[in-house]
Amino acid sequence: MSVGAGGFRLGLSSNGQLYNTINIPNTGLTYHSNLLRSRNTSQPSNSYQQGINLLGFSIDENKYGNSDGCLTFLLWFISICLIPFVIGVIMIFFLVRRSRSPKKVVKAHLETAISNFYKGNFEGAVATLDTALYKVPLSPYESDIVDLKGVCLYYLGRYAESSDCFGKALSLNPSSERLKLLYVETLILKDDKTDCPKIIELYEDLLSRKYDERQVLLTGNCYYLCENYDKAISYFQKIPKNSELFLKALQGIANSFISKNQIDLAIETLKKAPLRTSNPDDDLIDIMFLLGNLYEEKGEKEQAKQLYQKVYTHSIEYEDVAQRLQELDT
Repeated sequence: MSVGAGGFRLGLSSNGQLYNTINIPNTGLTYHSNLLRSRNTSQPSNSYQQGINLLGFSIDENKYGNSDGCLTFLLWFISICLIPFVIGVIMIFFLVRRSRSPKKVVKAHLETAISNFYKGNFEGAVATLDTALYKVPLSPYESDIVDLKGVCLYYLGRYAESSDCFGKALSLNPSSERLKLLYVETLILKDDKTDCPKIIELYEDLLSRKYDERQVLLTGNCYYLCENYDKAISYFQKIPKNSELFLKALQGIANSFISKNQIDLAIETLKKAPLRTSNPDDDLIDIMFLLGNLYEEKGEKEQAKQLYQKVYTHSIEYEDVAQRLQELDT
């Protein structure tokens, strides 16, 4: 199809190309030009391709060459939009995974247990700690978990279980003096004679680094329970006379001599106590009663009676002192 006059015509060819023709008057020559082709190439212009696309036409790629620019643009656009989304999904995945990691879970349980402990909810704290240990038996927090569980059980009066916890915590942290003390204290509270060797070992280790009168006394008691009386006496004798534990140490020495059937030595030991004190404390009352027993056993009834009377004036319900006085009066 073409339009125009006067030697100039503008037309659209059957293959969709726009052209013009110019007839040069008086020459018979005609100049033909394709308006949509550049002078230096046989490929269609981008503007032509875009125009065809916008109008909904399909491009014959074999005829006009490679025309996948739009597809490239579309892929580029989708990539730009999707990359941040994909990165975000990956980050969320790893954050969620990290938040659910065993270490994070155990730490959360430990924090909950600590909160329950300070609220006085020891049962709740123990239950939470058990859950943490069940989920992750081995973790960086295991020593702290077992330690706190031992403390909670101690407050609940479950000394045997508490001792087991402190023993396990100590095995995980053998250099902790605090755990050694807690372990040995709960072993004593268990009141199990078979634990004495452990207690002695722990106390002697502690005493090798720092002297402590109470630990010395308790070590002597353990040796006494183990029937190693000479060793027990050697520890009791380390308590100085000006110590608050001196009267307890005297009782320990006397009981050791009694166990060795050395009654006279036991009496001489107990006589070192301030027996003439007008206001005796409980430890001194214990010594008076024990000394009265020894005098009575040796047949020295008058001396035994004097000591029993002092005990009786302090407490008429002390042991069987009332009955003993009655028997001595008959």
